[in-house]
Amino acid sequence: MKMKYILIFLPFLFFGGVVYASFYSELQNRATKLQDEAVQLCEGKWTKRGVLNQKMSDYCFKKQGKALKSFGQKIREWADKDWLEELINLCGEKWTKRGITDFSMLDYCMNKQHEGILDIEYWLKENPNSKSVFDICKSKWKVDRGMIAYCLKKDD
Repeated sequence: MKMKYILIFLPFLFFGGVVYASFYSELQNRATKLQDEAVQLCEGKWTKRGVLNQKMSDYCFKKQGKALKSFGQKIREWADKDWLEELINLCGEKWTKRGITDFSMLDYCMNKQHEGILDIEYWLKENPNSKSVFDICKSKWKVDRGMIAYCLKKDD
């Protein structure tokens, strides 16, 4: 894999902070690991009967880089939210297979969960006397905000 691909992943590991030279090798190791995982994921997805579709694999790889950047932005933006860790765990478990995370799907999952949170907040504001319905949906779906929101809309 060419060095230019490492440059795709390095900026997403900084998460907006100041990075000192002493951390450079650690960051480079993380970037290399993420790069290797993205290559493995994309080549696995786009190899049929032993033949790699290089164009689609490259597209997948770029998409993984963009999703990783988007994920990093969400981490910074939502850092103070009490639900962030639950969403990362939920989406991370769902979209990590054999130790390789599909960041494109993880980012999609995080977006859907955030939409669920906004829908829940709106629903609770519009239905202040229906907390029992919310409690039923939350007990059924635990931390999956998308499904909790769906449950609330279904019961309207």
